[in-house]
Amino acid sequence: MRFSKTVIPKLIGRLLPEERSRAHPRLELTNFGGNEVWKARCYRPETEEDVLEILNFHKKERIRPVGALHSWSGAPVCRSIMLDMSCFDSVETFPREDKLIARLGGGTSLQRALDVLHATTGHTFPVQGAISKQSISGAISTATHGSGGPSLSHFVKRIRVAAYDPRNKRAKIYEYEGGEELRAARCALGTLGVILSVDLETVPKYLVEETLVTRGSLAEVLREYERMPLSQFAYFPYRWDFLAYQRRAHIQRPLTSGEKIFGAFFAANNFLGTDILFHVLVKGALTLGNSASRGLMHLAPKLALTGKTNIGPSHDILTMAHDLFQHEEMEVFIPERKLDQAIELLRYATSVFAGLDVEMTGPLVQALKNQELYDELQSHRGTYTQHYPFFFRYVHPEDDMLGMASGSQAYFSCSVFTYFGPDNRDRYYRFCSWLGRALHRIVDARFHWGKHVPLGHQELSRVYPEMPRFRELAQATDPNGVFRNDFVNEVLGFQ
Repeated sequence: MRFSKTVIPKLIGRLLPEERSRAHPRLELTNFGGNEVWKARCYRPETEEDVLEILNFHKKERIRPVGALHSWSGAPVCRSIMLDMSCFDSVETFPREDKLIARLGGGTSLQRALDVLHATTGHTFPVQGAISKQSISGAISTATHGSGGPSLSHFVKRIRVAAYDPRNKRAKIYEYEGGEELRAARCALGTLGVILSVDLETVPKYLVEETLVTRGSLAEVLREYERMPLSQFAYFPYRWDFLAYQRRAHIQRPLTSGEKIFGAFFAANNFLGTDILFHVLVKGALTLGNSASRGLMHLAPKLALTGKTNIGPSHDILTMAHDLFQHEEMEVFIPERKLDQAIELLRYATSVFAGLDVEMTGPLVQALKNQELYDELQSHRGTYTQHYPFFFRYVHPEDDMLGMASGSQAYFSCSVFTYFGPDNRDRYYRFCSWLGRALHRIVDARFHWGKHVPLGHQELSRVYPEMPRFRELAQATDPNGVFRNDFVNEVLGFQ
């Protein structure tokens, strides 16, 4: 059984440009999913002055910072100059108005920031995702989110970046604290410069109550969101029912002895049963074939510890060891008002790809035919079996330009996973290509920038009305495109 390993080589130290007489090897880097492998020359700056010097020396090459590499998209890929920002790992806190602000170095991991916050203050992050190993710069550059709130980027109050002065083309430091510049920098895919530090709003620590329940329809799941606003749910292919993680926040208080004991049992069950055993079964089913994968999807909800309520610290409940097994993910953001239609499309497409018969309503058939997608779908019949549940999270509107929930409406994100190895994902990519185009054209879906993105800017710009203005702001401080790579050029439309 292969456990995941994000391959980040030990970089060669500071090695600033003035030391370029020394050998400067190209190092191989691999992302978490194993689907992106590249070589680059790497620096590890220790100060802001180091960063500026590197930018000035390489202003005619491409430069990308590197964090945890927990991304499946091509966002971090750069075959020229990479900056290891791990020395920028400071965590400071200070009051501002009625809030406690955390000033985090751009290379700080979310876990380190949480550890320091929890040890030194009574505060935590306002949003927590399923994992916390990403760097803060990577998390906000792709608008990382949790369930029941906006993205983490939404809570950024100030960003300090190193970029270029358009007047003399020399590197300088910019600070964005408001206006459209801050809104752009909150989710910029690295195109506005090298993030040096971030000021992030925090909230008082809180507890989360969680109960797992099975539900037979989407209406039953959504009916309980008003009472359980931090909920997420899994939709099991071929069984086509739901496992809802019903969650709500509680004011921080000491836990009773009983709550601590059950919390420890619950955590052990989640780790051993879900994070380990379930994923071992998923990988095992893949080796046995499509029937085994479909059988596991029928069986899995019965193995869940349902009907029992656990309460504990937010970070303990909301995060999981989801990164233990190497996988890849496409995350699609669906407008809340179109979720019913998206669920129907997802069920039908998954069944057809698996070679199964399923009824589809006339309006959906017509919508697919109008987009010239119906016949293409039938041509894929029997070519791919989805072997993992679809996971949905509720995301509030957020105040940025390119965040997946930017704008005035709420979204549900839908995660489409594969546990095939990096060399055996062609069928998954074909499934994502068709499904992504269908959801985009029919329900105006968006895609997580840090995960598999099957579309280019020609299509994506339709659902991001501020994309042209974002490009103008990025080009102002990076006229030579130093901070861009092939991925951001493709999805954002830079020339």
